[in-house]
Parts: sequence; structure tokens; C-alpha cells
Amino acid sequence: MNLFFHYQKHQKKTSLGLKEKFKQAASIYDLLGWISPATLIAKEFIQKLWKSQLPWDTLLPKELSQEWKSILANWKMKQIRMPRNFGFDDLGNTQFQLHVFTDASKTAYSAVAYLLSHETNHQPKIRLLLAKSRLSPIRKIPTIPRLELSAITIGAILVKYLQSQLDISICKSYIWSDSKVALMWTKCDKALPVFIRNRVESIQANAPTSEPRYVLGDQNPDIGSRGMTLENLLKSDLWFNGPSFLLQSEKKWPDDVSHIYDSADDAEESFLVEENTSPTHEPLFQEERFSSWTKLLNTIFIVLLFIIEKSQKASRHFSNQSSQVLATAEIIICRQVQLTHPPADTIKNQLHLYYCEKTRL
Repeated sequence: MNLFFHYQKHQKKTSLGLKEKFKQAASIYDLLGWISPATLIAKEFIQKLWKSQLPWDTLLPKELSQEWKSILANWKMKQIRMPRNFGFDDLGNTQFQLHVFTDASKTAYSAVAYLLSHETNHQPKIRLLLAKSRLSPIRKIPTIPRLELSAITIGAILVKYLQSQLDISICKSYIWSDSKVALMWTKCDKALPVFIRNRVESIQANAPTSEPRYVLGDQNPDIGSRGMTLENLLKSDLWFNGPSFLLQSEKKWPDDVSHIYDSADDAEESFLVEENTSPTHEPLFQEERFSSWTKLLNTIFIVLLFIIEKSQKASRHFSNQSSQVLATAEIIICRQVQLTHPPADTIKNQLHLYYCEKTRL
């Protein structure tokens, strides 16, 4: 038995608007996620259009239209054929393990599941079962370690689903990640932030018996979170067959998660460092609490005067020049508004906006 993916090429619709792009991206039915790295590229483009806040039926700008044509050009093959038969001769004398590999990037996070079989008098076999990828949130993008933890959360859901659906006995299940911090969180007994705690609880609830393991980045089939053209995907042995170390003795696998840190202090130090690698912007004030621009500007102006009075470094910088302090107050307000409500790409292009290194606006 074989599994077929059919794609109907769109020849006359590449210049249409956002709604038509949604239709084209959704026209590829990939229930098992086997070609999810290829479809992820289209999903990322759709998210890019969504961020630009283009009207639903507006024609795309030339640059975006060319980018979409390039994505469609990668789908040259109308039909993709993949073997579906796992080919086990003696199920009674075969041991099965479930291996789920997870990863995250700035744009997406994913999990891919493999079935490892050890049949008596036969070489071990690895089969791709199921893959799942999700785009990173548009607003309040989490840090990479948190996205890695979200990927492990998806992996745990896959473990639970596959164990309930497969008509075979799974003797062991593993969840692999190349993020030491995310793996440490799954074993941490200390109080954790709400975001992390909720996902750790979900992992423990869905895959309580699964063993978390560390895998090197170059051995992790992580293209589900990074995307790959269909042509290159079909050549990826790592994606369809999993890492080759699974075919070797377990002693040759990457070290257990318990060996990642030498002590609890090392783990805590790494937690503190990596959790703050991508600090988020915290607003200095709530502009909606001020009834006018003048009141907001005067408030920031007074705060700056107080800082100048109490700080020698600030006083040397401003030299008691009220006009300079007032200009700085305006820059602070504009900078916060731009950080909390960034202009869309279309607005930037229409108004020819650019980034100023001096004012950081």
C-alpha cells in the first residue's frame, strides 16, 4: 500500500489576493504531516501576509507576489508517492519503541514521531509515523527555550495519541530535544513561571512514562520547525528514516538528560541565563491613562527632570537644557508606541519609513 499526495497547480491565480492565497495553501491535504516541512513555508508566508494587515481581497504587492510564485514553483510534482507498508513479518517476536523528536525556531515549533522495531533475527527498522508543526505566536513571541518546551508539549500529545491508536504494544517511548533548558524544565521541582508550569504539567499528563532525552542539533530531524522545499525534503534521509544512532546499541545513543547538568546549581544558573536571553519590552507607562498628548509629555518631562536631579551621569548628559529634556521625552513616548504598536510592513513601504540608529525610532 502506498500513500499519495496530490497537488493541483494553480497557473492563473498567483496575482490574486490574500483570500486566494489561503485557499492555495490549504489545498494540500497532509493528514500525517509527512510533508509538513514543505507546507510550513507556505504557512509562514500566509502569516507574513496576515502581519502586513492587507485587506482580504487586495492584490499583493509585486515583491510578495513574486515570493508566492517562487513558493508555488517548488511544487513541481503533481503527485508524491510514499510507501505506507511497515512490513513486519512476526509481530509476536517484535519489540516496538516510540521516538518523538522535537525542535523550535523563531517562526515555528514541531514534533515528529518514529516507530523503532526490533524483530527477532532481523535488523532494527525505523518508520516515520506522524509529524506536527505549528507557527510561533504573532504577538508576544516566547523565547526560544519556551518554544522548545512547547515543541516537547506537542511531542507528548503525539505520544499519547499514537499509544491509543496503534494496535501494537509499545515497550518504551522517548521524547528527544536539543534544548537542555527545556529538558531541565520537565524535571525541575522548583516553582516555575505560569507559561512553563502549564506546559510541564501537560507533558507529564500526556506522556507520564516517556523518557526525555537530549539529542545533538545535527542529529535532530528538526526541519519540521524550519521548513524545506519539497524537492530537498524528498531527499532527506534524516526526516523520513530518523537519526541513524537509533539503529545502534542504546549505549551509543546521546547521553541521558540526567547527565546534562553536574549539579542542581548548574541547572538553575542555565535556567536563569537562557530564560532571559530574549527579554521582552515592558511599557514604561500606560498612554491610555492620559487624556491628551500634552499631559503625557509633561509627565515624562517631570520624571526626566527628577532623574537628572538625582543622577550625576544623567545631569552631565543633559546639562540642564530643558529643550533637550523635552525632546528626549518625546522620543521615549514615540519609542514605546512603536514597540507596543509597530507599523505594518505596508505602512513602512508607503511612507518610506526607516530605522534611525540615533533615536532608535
